[in-house]
Amino acid sequence: MDQQNYIFITNDQTSDKEIVAAHSIVNKFEKKIEERSFTIVNLNKVVCRHRKWCELLPNVKPFYAVKCNNDPFLLRTLATLGVGFDCASLSELKLALNVVPSAEHVLFAHTCKFRQHIEFADNNNIRRMTFDSAQELGKIKQYHTKPELLLRIGVQDRAALFPLDTKFGCDPVEKSDELLILARAMDIKVIGISFHVGSACRNPKVYRKAIRQAKRLFEFGKEIGHQMHVLDLGGGFPGVESDDHLFEQMAKTIRAALADYFPIGASSEIEVIAEPGRFFATSACSICVEIVGKKSVSAALVTKRKKERNEIGYMYFVNDGVHGSLCTKYCTKGAEGLPILIQQKDTASQQQYHSIVYGPTCDSRDIVEGPKLMPELECGDRLLYREMGAYTFALSTNFNGFYAPQFSVYLCSADLVKEIAKQKL
Repeated sequence: MDQQNYIFITNDQTSDKEIVAAHSIVNKFEKKIEERSFTIVNLNKVVCRHRKWCELLPNVKPFYAVKCNNDPFLLRTLATLGVGFDCASLSELKLALNVVPSAEHVLFAHTCKFRQHIEFADNNNIRRMTFDSAQELGKIKQYHTKPELLLRIGVQDRAALFPLDTKFGCDPVEKSDELLILARAMDIKVIGISFHVGSACRNPKVYRKAIRQAKRLFEFGKEIGHQMHVLDLGGGFPGVESDDHLFEQMAKTIRAALADYFPIGASSEIEVIAEPGRFFATSACSICVEIVGKKSVSAALVTKRKKERNEIGYMYFVNDGVHGSLCTKYCTKGAEGLPILIQQKDTASQQQYHSIVYGPTCDSRDIVEGPKLMPELECGDRLLYREMGAYTFALSTNFNGFYAPQFSVYLCSADLVKEIAKQKL
């Protein structure tokens, strides 16, 4: 299916603009999007998120995690803002190189890289890479001529939505010194320390512990001859706007830890970077789906409670689901669709029914939201799911032959359009 993109010029950064845009799109492109879901990407929000980052972490350069959402206009917007890119594969490296002014803005942040991908990085002057094992050191030594490495240490945060320390990162006490010594013996340049507290971290204190461990390794690395000057804070930063208070706590903790362990002046040569993904992508993207099927049933079938067997319930079937771009298990909050109706009516005053929203596939677990109380909706009505930009499109499949949205609308200011247009395709 061919991708179709449309740009709406607006300076609005609010979620209300996305609701207005959804109504406009449904009315304007009714035939083109019939029984098709579509995405709304508010690039103005990306600019707003970048401003917040710079306000709270002014001395930390973000390298956006491309895996989170590789939408080309999102990447170009971030590049326009001077953001670097954290990549894990050959495909992601190519996407990043397509928008950055130089390879210095690209970080190859995967601790187990394919040989061909290392060679590609070498051929394209991408030097900064992570490692966490002796085997990876040997591979890099063989396939890259001028690597500049960051040793990734494991950090535990069991409260994170997806902890990463088991699969990635060496033990910061038992293995890290050994690997730094080995790299020195192999004449491989190690320039700093990297860590990742886990995707969607919920515990700001874990950053302080990791920064303290990094400080010890900086000192040890320098003692044995490494030129340590890069500290990579990894990712884990929240993207849902209702979690901004959590980001503020994280930023406060990070600023204090950096002041204690890497103070400006004494260690002014230290370059601090991070790998935010959700932070930039989540709130920028919304998904609008259409109700393509409806079934009235006993409410007990919806709620699984016998006491509601004499009440009316509804099952709705929409044209996107958990195997597509609504794979909500990777979100930090449950999906809540905002009705976009064919016939305008006040849903707030309507009777509420026990309802469930299914995706289009034959999988009975393809549940977008519910059971929950909802007003009665009709086929052709739409549901707008906001804050769906993180890992949803990247992990979507064509299971059962149902495709992810091929119709996208971008909201951005006229000035931003001009800046994006300067980026090479």
